[in-house]
Amino acid sequence: MEDDVDHPTGLSIKGWPRFRHDNRNSGSTPAIVGTMPTLQWKKGPFGTTLNSGKAMASGPVIARDGTIIVGGGDNDGMQGVLWALNGAGSTQWTFAGKRGYGYAQPAIRVDGTSYYSTQDGTAYAVDSTGLKKWNYSFGSQDDCSPIVTRDGLVIYGSDTGELFTLDADGKLKWQSDKATGPGEVDAALAESCEGLIVAGGQNGWVGLNAKTGKTQWKVAATGGLHALMSSPLVSAAGIVYGADSGGQVVAIDLQGKLLWSKQVASGGGGTSLAKIGPQLFVVLADGKLHALNAATGQENWAKPVGQQAEMYRHGGPVVDGAQRIYFNSSDGYVYAFDTAGTPLWKLAASGQSLSGTSFAEMAIADDGTLLVPGNDGLLYAFQ
Repeated sequence: MEDDVDHPTGLSIKGWPRFRHDNRNSGSTPAIVGTMPTLQWKKGPFGTTLNSGKAMASGPVIARDGTIIVGGGDNDGMQGVLWALNGAGSTQWTFAGKRGYGYAQPAIRVDGTSYYSTQDGTAYAVDSTGLKKWNYSFGSQDDCSPIVTRDGLVIYGSDTGELFTLDADGKLKWQSDKATGPGEVDAALAESCEGLIVAGGQNGWVGLNAKTGKTQWKVAATGGLHALMSSPLVSAAGIVYGADSGGQVVAIDLQGKLLWSKQVASGGGGTSLAKIGPQLFVVLADGKLHALNAATGQENWAKPVGQQAEMYRHGGPVVDGAQRIYFNSSDGYVYAFDTAGTPLWKLAASGQSLSGTSFAEMAIADDGTLLVPGNDGLLYAFQ
């Protein structure tokens, strides 16, 4: 799966078209954030009453033309519809599939079609002008951020404990087995360059054939929720990295062989990882950004980021083209570090600490704008 060309039936390499930017869940972009970014605008509210702090439950994604797509929450005054904003934060259109407190992040195909799901378990495809193309019902809420595979299939999770895979016309192609598959998946799926779907689920880490849904391998996860809330990272070299709810970080090859596992913290919650060269970066429930050796799992350094111990955080560190690491914390601030762990800056995005659960993840636009979901339900743009 080349990273320097668009895929006609899949995602674009431009913008930030899905959770963690791309199908490998790299959380990385060649775009460069300013050395000391300042607030350009804020928009909302998009938050949800599920959180006492009314935080944003779904982060932004960015289409190849720069359109920002936000799955709102029930505090947006419209029961959590899909919003399209331009680069200045002005509303372009809304689509009224009701989200409520749903927190799956949309995905955008090259042609501008957005895929997302609602609290009642309905998946929608919405074109670039805000018109519905189709919808499909799972029968239960979906908290899994969808993926558009290289072959053009759209895969959603569901609280039924199955993955549902639809073609571009919204027709079901396959669904995973509740027992042999990943089970319920509340995080983001990943796809390897070889077409393997990787999921962190209630049944652990699982690799599935993208065309058939057949389970290829399974690796156990620790903690009370196992890997239910954890999004795997697939490196360009084909190594799967994950951090589970027990605070254990693992490396698995694409044949399902466990290469190493390390207990890094006492808990992990819903976590995502980033990778720069030989280092992995992850924030766990101990409130620290950990830098690990990607070959061994050995910790290189750890820095506090104000993160409270929370189980339902999906987001993780994101990386720009200058190899700087950014993390949006539950304390209402964004932290920036270099790869040696040197703090670069700390900016208030609401500045309001959230003593509960928070979900949403940042995105970086092609012009270097850092889009930050706030604990007050607003979306902040720094550049």
